[in-house]
Amino acid sequence: MEETTGQEMILYSPLQVLDIATGTADLAIALRKKAKVRITGVDLAVNMVQVGLKKVRDCGFETDIKLQVGDAEHLEFKSFSFDAAMSHSV
Repeated sequence: MEETTGQEMILYSPLQVLDIATGTADLAIALRKKAKVRITGVDLAVNMVQVGLKKVRDCGFETDIKLQVGDAEHLEFKSFSFDAAMSHSV
């Protein structure tokens, strides 16, 4: 994660963040290391989410970062579920 991206996100003090196309959760983990936020990561690739789940567990962030398989074009979250959204490569 670029340093400026994390700093800009932290300035808004979001509590709930959606990470679209989270991949292996690198961006989610980097943000969580900088701020106490809850992050939901969504990715279409099952294998990427599985690797991400292991990384999240290894960092001890399983209560703050939740990952799930899903299509970014068809998200099933209620409106206003998140304070911010981010994506690294979409």
